[in-house]
Amino acid sequence: MSNYKTNYINYWKKLFPKFQIPIGFIIHHIKPICTFKDKDDPIIHNAKNLIALHPDDHYVIHKLRGDKILNKGFMMSVVGRVVSEETKEKMKEACKKRAPMSEETKKKISNSKKGISGYKHTKESKKKMSDFQKGKRHTEESKKKMSESSKGKRHTEESKKKMTLIKTGHIHSNETKQKMSTSALRMTNETKKKMSLSRQGKRFFNNGTQNILCLPGSEPFSFILGRLPKS
Repeated sequence: MSNYKTNYINYWKKLFPKFQIPIGFIIHHIKPICTFKDKDDPIIHNAKNLIALHPDDHYVIHKLRGDKILNKGFMMSVVGRVVSEETKEKMKEACKKRAPMSEETKKKISNSKKGISGYKHTKESKKKMSDFQKGKRHTEESKKKMSESSKGKRHTEESKKKMTLIKTGHIHSNETKQKMSTSALRMTNETKKKMSLSRQGKRFFNNGTQNILCLPGSEPFSFILGRLPKS
């Protein structure tokens, strides 16, 4: 099931728990994808930009818009099509006969999955994605999967230095401090022990205005050993 179809169903199920897309209907974008300059705009697949259409209406809309479309019979025939097991096997065999991917292609695919393909979101795009995600909560199952996928991973020294530099000069708001203080009260003894072990060997360094805690030798440039007194 496509992401935008899921968005559409989830949106209407909040209002009508028994909601289902009518059999044979197609989910269509109200404002076409091609009209968006930013292809990562979350509004594209937002439920408010989607509508369920009968194939007849879907065909008419594309025809009036001047799109290149196949005949109406084809557009209706693909609705609700289910691929048979035999067809699936044929597709698998066809994939096996394809020429193997080159190392360059494999590298491009790998880089794109790591998010280092060179593409950077604009500030406007980042804000839209942030607004779109606000209020969403991960399920317990989702949290467990994320936890399992992160277990055993270790940051490199270079990565640690970058994270330290990003946090340098960052000041938490009073609201954030209060949340952190409250969450600390709910920590288990096991969690406290892990935190204690993670701090072993680390020392405070400062640059005259900011304190940081890190291992000796990994402190950023211009930081010296010692902790600034609390004001």
